[in-house]
Amino acid sequence: MYRIALVQNTSEMRSYSFADLRAPLAEMGFDVVHFTSENIGSLDTELSHGIDCVVFASNSLHDDALKSHVYGEEFCRAFEKYLENGAVLVMHQYKLAVKAEDADCVPTLPFLGKNIRLIKDSRTKEERESDERCYLAAPQGKAYLSFPNVVSPAETFAHAIGCPGIPGDYSMILEGNENEWLTVMTDAQGRGVIKRAVDKKIVFSSVMLDYQRHLKLLENVLVNLLTSNMSLAVFKERAENNLGFSYFLNHLENQKLYFKHYSADEREYMLENIKCGVHSGVLVGSGMMERLTDEDLRAIDMAGVKLIKLRDRKNDGDDFFEVHSVDKTSCLNFARAEREVQEELAKSSRESSFMVRVDLLSALSEFKGLCRGEYTADKLEVLLSDAKRRVDDSGNGSYDDTFGATCRVLWLFYTFLGAEDEYTRRVYKYVSECDVCRNAAREKLDKYNMLSLFEANRAEYLRANCAPIINATDIDDINEYDMLMLLDIAYTTDDTALTEKLVGYAEKHIDGHHVGFGIYAAAVTASRLTDIYQCLSNRSDAVSCDICRRIERLLFDLIKYFNSDSYICSRVDERLRVACALYKFESVTSFPVADLAELLFKTGTFPKEKCEQEGYIDSYQSVRLKNDSLYLEKERLAQECAGMEKKVSELKREVRHKSRLEIALYLALFVCVVAIYLVVDLTIKLVDLGEPIVDNMIEKAVNWWPAFVGAIIIPFAKHIIKRFSKKKQK
Repeated sequence: MYRIALVQNTSEMRSYSFADLRAPLAEMGFDVVHFTSENIGSLDTELSHGIDCVVFASNSLHDDALKSHVYGEEFCRAFEKYLENGAVLVMHQYKLAVKAEDADCVPTLPFLGKNIRLIKDSRTKEERESDERCYLAAPQGKAYLSFPNVVSPAETFAHAIGCPGIPGDYSMILEGNENEWLTVMTDAQGRGVIKRAVDKKIVFSSVMLDYQRHLKLLENVLVNLLTSNMSLAVFKERAENNLGFSYFLNHLENQKLYFKHYSADEREYMLENIKCGVHSGVLVGSGMMERLTDEDLRAIDMAGVKLIKLRDRKNDGDDFFEVHSVDKTSCLNFARAEREVQEELAKSSRESSFMVRVDLLSALSEFKGLCRGEYTADKLEVLLSDAKRRVDDSGNGSYDDTFGATCRVLWLFYTFLGAEDEYTRRVYKYVSECDVCRNAAREKLDKYNMLSLFEANRAEYLRANCAPIINATDIDDINEYDMLMLLDIAYTTDDTALTEKLVGYAEKHIDGHHVGFGIYAAAVTASRLTDIYQCLSNRSDAVSCDICRRIERLLFDLIKYFNSDSYICSRVDERLRVACALYKFESVTSFPVADLAELLFKTGTFPKEKCEQEGYIDSYQSVRLKNDSLYLEKERLAQECAGMEKKVSELKREVRHKSRLEIALYLALFVCVVAIYLVVDLTIKLVDLGEPIVDNMIEKAVNWWPAFVGAIIIPFAKHIIKRFSKKKQK
């Protein structure tokens, strides 16, 4: 049972019968310690004696004695220390609010921290009545409106407006650093009327939860504030009276670990609460696992929630718990690694290796249900366009005439464009026709491994084509990357003999004190061995059982290595592969029940961190898509510029050609004018034979030379001026 320190104003309690919150809190199951101005001085010491939450009732700080004490430096220091683990709910405090323009640097609620103040709603009565009046749920506040009671924001608003004692909606908002507060419920304008702190257990409500008797919402706020997403969903029939089960729940209750019972007909309600981050674990009673569908189990796994099953004594012997989902730490590690993948995919082709990015996508392809980002052809347009351009440049369907890289391109096109895409078929043709008979075994196996993607019976295709290569390979002479390729083939073809040889090879390089592989190879080895272990663990023959025991020892050594401080991941592909290996390993393991309560406590903060990781992934994905669009726009503009340059060069040639024609035209015109002049003058002289013709023509030419020179200079001057003006305009 949680202990709540309830701080109330005695004058308010005398004036309003609904101002006393003691009875409603007791009905909710809380142990209430009451404080007024008469005993507020003892609150300082009580904070360190099992107080789980301090509730400042509406208008409680109107009392001068209460306000004077909680605003004092001594109380503020004690309260700051209390908030390291404790919780506080502050409700409507009308007289503390000031107008926005009158707010000074003095905090309104100094015991909560610096620069926190209450600002009065600046809307007039007419504006408030004309606004669309309602409350809305914020994305981060779903849990507060769903658990343990289903509460509608619209009904909450209607209840506030119709309250007979103190009707009306909020009249103030909490002002603080936006990065330090998350909104639980907003008004129609998007202003937060209920807010919670990001890194502390603090909730402020402008809504009068107590005076207006929003008791369901009040209980939701307190439960979510106190449990901090560490509550347990107990999925069992209420008639079940298993002694061990009941004793375990009683132990959790004594440890103040909140849990909620759900019967079979409440399954959908439980799943909704799991999806919005209410619960950190699901405890399933005997005979109830069959009530959960495969889709339900995927939803529980994606939410990072631990699923624990109580085995049935009648069918399984003694009662015991069995863990059915991975540890939230692995989910969180995977989420962090995926965030880094988004960062890597956001880089340009010059900043990041094509092979690395394809390898990252290959690793993520095994965890489609766990990935939060979208990995489709539309989202990976730049990576695909880069590969297409390289294939086009080579002309023969290869990626830079490199076989290994071309195999990666074939997987990329097959996965995201499909088997029938034009580019996929071109790359397939190159890989299938490429002669690798002189290459090492890994390249030969890589060829058939990629081509098998297009076969209806992939395992049979690999057996037929890879057997001669494997038989000719000396396992003692391979390296760790050859081993990874052979492990892939062994797993796909279910080749137990090859698996046994590879396990023996791994045992020579991995023991309890030393791992002889690099981090990447060690992580992929752990993932492949886990896949093989899952396949062989269902068999009862002696060989399979022996291989499973040997794989277990290898996995324990590898996981111990990953959890130690002796290795450092310097690359994103290494960190992702390690996260994948840990996730796969923990998906096939069970934890002892003795550690269950501690495990739930330690990993209870996951939903908040998970939401932060999802936010990071969304951010990086949007940045990556923006970078992709800018990259494509740059390519388009570069093509347009090339086209424009070509047009400019053509226009220059045309201008030069026209200039030559213009000069030739001017010369022809000048010659024509001179010729006409001579013909006319000669004709006149022939009619008038009084003077010698030749002498007269020479004399005329000498007298008229300025006209002839002008006929030449004027057009040329005009041409030069015209060209000069064009250059000046450019």
